[in-house]
Amino acid sequence: MALRISYDCPTQITCEAAHCIIRNARIEKEKAQYNMTADGESEEIHPASITVQFSGLIYASEDAYLGDASPVGGFNFNFPMNNNAGATQHNILKQSYLHLKTQEGFVAGEDC
Repeated sequence: MALRISYDCPTQITCEAAHCIIRNARIEKEKAQYNMTADGESEEIHPASITVQFSGLIYASEDAYLGDASPVGGFNFNFPMNNNAGATQHNILKQSYLHLKTQEGFVAGEDC
């Protein structure tokens, strides 16, 4: 799974078919937090959440990636995991790629 984009390197070179891969992803689960009100009731002050944090590398091309060349860039993003979709829910890697495709510079990316 990868994403092909046009990428402007910091060295002023444009890679028309840059190859983006997600290198790692991790989740952080937080329990809901509650506070007791004056009348003894419990109120939720912070809902339970699962945050996905992921990072990846950008290579000049798929050939550069396959040839073990050094990456020309990288990225880091996070998003709240969708865990309410039931049988249609995507795995964390797929959700990460879907989120990546919503970020500036990656919107026009093509799956490859």
